[in-house]
Amino acid sequence: KSGYVKLFVGSVPRTANEDDVRPLFEDHGDVLEVALIRDRKTGEQQGEP
Repeated sequence: KSGYVKLFVGSVPRTANEDDVRPLFEDHGDVLEVALIRDRKTGEQQGEP
């Protein structure tokens, strides 16, 4: 057992960046990676408008 958990979070605003998201979860443990999903065609970040 590695002790790591991969967490997927939806409804993140399109304007959010890693610096916005990371602090929301660091209080609960180490955050190893933040990956914000981008549209493959446009390159724009997906999420809530």
